[in-house]
Amino acid sequence: SRNGEAGALRRLARASRALGEGLVLAPAQQEALELGALLHDIGEIRLPESVLHKPGPLTAEEWRLVQGHPQAGVEILEVVPLLTPALDVVGSHHERYDGGGYPQGLTAEEIPLAARIFAVVDALDAMTHDRPHRPARSIPDALTMLKEEAGGQFDPRVVEAALALGAPRWSDLLA
Repeated sequence: SRNGEAGALRRLARASRALGEGLVLAPAQQEALELGALLHDIGEIRLPESVLHKPGPLTAEEWRLVQGHPQAGVEILEVVPLLTPALDVVGSHHERYDGGGYPQGLTAEEIPLAARIFAVVDALDAMTHDRPHRPARSIPDALTMLKEEAGGQFDPRVVEAALALGAPRWSDLLA
């Protein structure tokens, strides 16, 4: 997803800021969240274009490469002290609250809070924008799906804060 990325990343950072404010984060956590939103998929630069833009299902080997992008992102960024706040989101945004995510299979509070917040924003954004394999969902539909995944993919407390923002606000944030 290297084309038209800047606008999408700014949108993710803006939406992350709004959800972070709803959860009353410490300034350092807020910084980690917003910087992480901007840099979350930096590790994808190590993926071949053929894998990144493959229209059909991935082979086991291609999926293994994709699952390596969070760690790749950490390796790229950890040498730049100014960017270390982003590491929580970069390394853990594909973890799931129920432990079914990657790369480490972390659960619940083991997952950094910034990553748990970003995961919700990223999912809402993905669901409400067209993808090659499926059309966009409406904001209300996406919020319903989010609610169904509370305690599964997502932290229930973060889902609650996202629902509290309401559909009209999300429509603005994700436009």
